Amino acid sequence: MSSDPKETAAPTADELKAKAEAEKARQAADELTKYKAAAEIVNNAIKKLVELSVEGAKILELCEEGDKLIETGTSAVYNSKTAKGKVTKGLAFPTSISVNNCVSHYSPVPTDPLANTTLAKGDVVKIHVGAHIDGFASVSAETLIVGATEAEPATGRAADVVKAAWHCAEVAMRLVKPGEKNWTVTDAMNKVAAAWGCKPVEGMLSCQQTQNVIDGKKRIILNPTPELKSGLDTATFAEGDVWGIDILVASTDDGKVKPQDSRTTIYQRATDVTYQLKLKAAREAFSDIQKKAGPFPFTIRILENEKRARVGVQEAVQHGLLRPYDVVYTPAGSYVAAFHFTIALLPGGPSLISAPPIWYKAEKLKTEKELEDEELKALVGKKLREPKKKKKKAAGESEAKEDADAFTLKNVRQARVDKEDLAGLAGDLEDGEDYTIPKYPRSMLRFELSDGTKTMRAIEYRRIPDFELGVTPLGTKIYVKEANVRRGIIYLESFSIKLTRPSRLPEEDPETEQNIRMESRQPERRIEPPPAAPVIAPRISAPHTTTRAVDNLPPATTNSNSAPIVDLDPDDLEIDLGYEDSYSIGDGVRDGHDGDADEVDYEINEAFLQDLDEAEQRVQVVIDVDEDSQVEAQSTVGPTKTTRPVDIEEVIDISD
Repeated sequence: MSSDPKETAAPTADELKAKAEAEKARQAADELTKYKAAAEIVNNAIKKLVELSVEGAKILELCEEGDKLIETGTSAVYNSKTAKGKVTKGLAFPTSISVNNCVSHYSPVPTDPLANTTLAKGDVVKIHVGAHIDGFASVSAETLIVGATEAEPATGRAADVVKAAWHCAEVAMRLVKPGEKNWTVTDAMNKVAAAWGCKPVEGMLSCQQTQNVIDGKKRIILNPTPELKSGLDTATFAEGDVWGIDILVASTDDGKVKPQDSRTTIYQRATDVTYQLKLKAAREAFSDIQKKAGPFPFTIRILENEKRARVGVQEAVQHGLLRPYDVVYTPAGSYVAAFHFTIALLPGGPSLISAPPIWYKAEKLKTEKELEDEELKALVGKKLREPKKKKKKAAGESEAKEDADAFTLKNVRQARVDKEDLAGLAGDLEDGEDYTIPKYPRSMLRFELSDGTKTMRAIEYRRIPDFELGVTPLGTKIYVKEANVRRGIIYLESFSIKLTRPSRLPEEDPETEQNIRMESRQPERRIEPPPAAPVIAPRISAPHTTTRAVDNLPPATTNSNSAPIVDLDPDDLEIDLGYEDSYSIGDGVRDGHDGDADEVDYEINEAFLQDLDEAEQRVQVVIDVDEDSQVEAQSTVGPTKTTRPVDIEEVIDISD
């Protein structure tokens, strides 16, 4: 029997393994993108709630506004149907505003006796809210003191407890790492809080998270009683874990709590319990809960008829179908501060999914106490993720990474530099500063490959010298913050992008202008291109920055049917991306996040130096490379006194 030569050979074991690993990497990247998309929505909501948390603000209105912000934010993303159907999204934890000695979970309904309670100056306010995309949740909490500013900082026990809670959070996020035990975190929290004469709130839990689960089986407990400690298993943090770390610290010496008059309004469906409800009101309420909240905590504000809903909820609670989040308090006159963050333990190190606190600054708190334990002080000063060390190549090892199965950026079909609004930031940026989200807006590099893989995002690492013209220095050092892998693993290998360069350079600072010859300006002369497009290779030299106008570019296109672009570190992906932590436009790969990028001095054609006085000229550069890798360079020059063609080409080479 002869074999058909056209017959496709069965995949080998290695090919199947590589395919499985690529799929695993794709799923990991997709999950992390959803976690971070949820975190960005939560951060925006908390930012608004912090602004609204002023003297006289109603707690009920703050809770309603927080829930509305989450629903609005999640409704704007991931609206395309997938193979599994519509992506679920929404609240992962309803907004709660707990004040002073109220520990947490205070989220009133309009009929509550305390619904009209307002904030007062000096109140210690804890904002707690969460969102999820496709079941991947980010929950955050932070504490503020109403009226406290850097000019008029808070003092006394209120200041002590907030500072203690934040330091506990900083220590916890550095101890939650692969191989460490949950009891290590428990013990450290007691030591940190004690430095300010405080105590973690008794029995509060932090839990591992997975899809649709924010209260997993692996847990950390704060300030446990002997009975609570004996009932909790030892847990080891592992690579791939995602944790919701809930830090609550009381200004008391024991951290004990008890319920008061506040009614419970937050519940969560118990997915491991089944029971046939008897009351019609209970069945209706439970059906509504399943549809609106799914497996996540909810407030009974989401139910239409509160009176009937409470009757239905009561039966569901009695039979274990719903679990209450009780509102508890420390003694009157004491304070509780809270910080909650979501963290992922990734191959490249811990990644803080939640954004840093909006309100907290040490200057807003005046306290006589400080952390004195040398070991803990060193831990707080340690970076969350250690810089990646550059690997030494073995003798004779090829510079290029050889992997026939890998998708690469060689097949670039379209590349575009997008710049977001930088107005108002002039003077705020310093050389060498790490411009990370959410402190600064972003610039992006977008790549579309011929295989359909889309979007690599980057943040500019060094300052942008001219905000009015929107210019970006060649050789700018940037971080790759997202590799949205759709169809396989991407390795960053050597490739070239041919682009059209403007026939002038925008003005820079006077020191730079001294290095530029400004002879023979002829505004009306057309610049003819040379017979062959020259390759302008960068050469490292003494500090000198040459700039290229990139203002007036088309904005990044987004719509409600597309996934949001959020920031991912290449180390967050469980794959070898084959490059270091950062690279430079036109300046090759640079290692590490901490050093400044080398400046690049380009050999400039004299034609580029003309018309420097026309500073109002704006240039739009779009680089198109078709599927056959044939370059089509386009450039649009805005109206000026003299419009001159853009026809000088250069090659930017980004090499590993």
